Amino acid sequence: MSAKNPELRQDIVSSEWILVAPSRRHRPNYFITQKERPAAKSACPFEDPQKSGNSFPISWYSKNGLERSTVTSNWLLQVIPNKFPAVVLHSGACPHALPYGLYHHMAGVGFHEVLVYRSHSKFLADMSPPEAEFVIRAYQDRFLAHKKEKCLEYIFIFHNHGSAAGASVWHPHSQIIALPIVPPDVARSL
Repeated sequence: MSAKNPELRQDIVSSEWILVAPSRRHRPNYFITQKERPAAKSACPFEDPQKSGNSFPISWYSKNGLERSTVTSNWLLQVIPNKFPAVVLHSGACPHALPYGLYHHMAGVGFHEVLVYRSHSKFLADMSPPEAEFVIRAYQDRFLAHKKEKCLEYIFIFHNHGSAAGASVWHPHSQIIALPIVPPDVARSL
């Protein structure tokens, strides 16, 4: 068990799995005041993701759909690894619960990606149907890619809009997290 790496811990009272991700505390917070307002484009890490130090896109979309070549200035959506992931990339054997003191734990592995939209201020609800279709298509593409991974049990997708929703960056984006467990509240609802 590492103090830096994410891990899943089983609550000794409820037996539910809790995700502990210490590196998430280093996320930037671009919301300066309690009243939310758009961050300046010049300070936005998603305005030009690669110039801001983000990784090369896992995939990207232009008006023609999914592109396979080097990303160009005509991108509409990029899928990039999260700089502050809640889980780390899975490699090797599937994680298993191991005893640790009073509780069980397992490595917090999976995938954590960010879908960055081109527009600095157009959230999903503000998009035209063709624009929203690119986002939904990217959700589907990434879901199908992660579904192939045998160690993953659950994939969830969410759209960040505002600090109350957990967003640390104003620029419209969604996130995809794939986990080796089904969260307890989801399992109960199935």
